[in-house]
Formats: sequence, structure tokens, C-alpha cells
Amino acid sequence: MTNDVSSYKINSIKAYKYNLICRFKKKVIKMNIQELFRQADPERIFYGYILIEPVFSKFEPIPYEKQTQALIKLKEYIVDACDRFKTCNISTDDNPGTVFVMKRRSLNYGESYLGNLENRMIYDNAAFDAIDKDFRIWDDEGDAKLSFYGIDCTPISKLSGYTVAAESVNHMGINICCATILKELFFWGFTEEKREKSIKEFEESLAAGEKDIEEGRHRSFEELVEELELEWSSDESEDEKEYRRLKKEFEKSVKEIEHRYMEMIINEDHQAFIDAVKYEYQNRN
Repeated sequence: MTNDVSSYKINSIKAYKYNLICRFKKKVIKMNIQELFRQADPERIFYGYILIEPVFSKFEPIPYEKQTQALIKLKEYIVDACDRFKTCNISTDDNPGTVFVMKRRSLNYGESYLGNLENRMIYDNAAFDAIDKDFRIWDDEGDAKLSFYGIDCTPISKLSGYTVAAESVNHMGINICCATILKELFFWGFTEEKREKSIKEFEESLAAGEKDIEEGRHRSFEELVEELELEWSSDESEDEKEYRRLKKEFEKSVKEIEHRYMEMIINEDHQAFIDAVKYEYQNRN
């Protein structure tokens, strides 16, 4: 236990020094994701994970004992994933990338203080090609467009060699960055075997869905919504029906206001992303 505490203190000091260097020197120092996990504390990653990712659905009541057992299991998965990041052999990549951990703010009116943390990976070669241009990321309005990607399907051995953006570490902290990375990886399953199986099944179902669309065997989103509304309304009381009707009228009356608000938040988040990319690549060592 004493050795664990000492090791954590040493890593914390290293992380603190790293943050100071990044903040007070213009030069950005590269750190890959394997190094990030080696400086992190798995227990703090676990606490960060349950803060940023809802573990239990609010629509499905679960006994407290089962929730406790699930959290214990989740912590084991996180510790195991941290070990794999720390000890894996990094696979070489001719097209390396950088992961930006950023907040996507809520688009609900007046709730921009809410939102989700997400990972956005950009290929370094493409970034350096675009960095001196008037580039855009979420639209085509600039002189160049820089694409970004998710990391959920990336193997740990490859992801470990990617760089983590210095400003992400500065703003979010090492443990929250790690928790956000794990949140995306765990989308497909908590183990590498489960992830690989889920990704393969998704790719197969996607191919089947594309074939159905080509052959005209599909329903529109509007048809599905209408079908669900009919199903929900069949058991509603008169008060519930009237509430839903008035709510729809209100939503229609404020639609333009909400649209302007959404545009403002999207534009601000887009600019924040562009600024983060410029800072990272213009000042990288």
C-alpha cells in the first residue's frame, strides 16, 4: 500500500510538472496515450468515469445491491484496461493521430453548461497541411476542411501510440482524459474480445441495412416516430394527452428561438475546436 501511494505521488508530481511546462511555455510537449495512462491513477479514473458517463439508466430501476456489484465490476474493467494501455506494445502507424478530449455542450435552450466529454482524433499529417490555412472542421466554409474521427473502433495497441492534445490534459486533467477515452472504448464492450465481436456484428448489420435501403425495404424516421407516438398515446389519460398537445404547441412556438440558440452554441464549440487544433500544432515541439 505504501509503495502504491509513493508511486502515485511520483506520477502526480510528473503530471503537475508537465502541466506547468505546457501552460507557461509556448512550446507544446508531445505525450502519447500510453504515457498518459502510466501517469494516471486507476481509482481516480474510475471516479471520473462515473461522473462523466451515466452508469445506470433512469428509466430502469435497479436494486442498490445490484448497482453496487455492477460498480465493483466496472472498476475491475477499468483497472484491467489501464494495465493494457500501460503494458501493450505500441503498433507502429505511418499516419499518427492526436486525440482531443473536449466538451460538446448541450444544445437545449439555456443548458449550455451541460454537455458530454468526447474524443476527437485528427490525423497529424492532415493537420499540418491545413494549419496555415483558413480551415474548418464541422463545415466546408473555409479554404480547407480538416476531418476528425472517433476512437471507439481503434485497437488499444494502436491508440496507445496516438498523441493526447496538451490543452486537453491542461483543462481536463490526466485522469478525466483517461476516463473519457475509456468511455468511448467501452461503448462496444468492456473487454477486447467483446469489443471486436460487437464491432464486427455492427459492421455486418450496417451492410445489411444498406442493402435494405438500396432495395427499398426500410421505413423513414418520421414513420417510426409516428408509430411510437401511437403506441404511447394508446394508454394515455385525457390529462396526459392534453399535456402532450400543449407541449407540442409550445415547442412549435419557440422553435426559431431554439434554432438560433443551437446555432450559436455549435459555432462557439466549432471555433473552440479550431483554436485547440491551432494551438496544438502551431506550438508543438
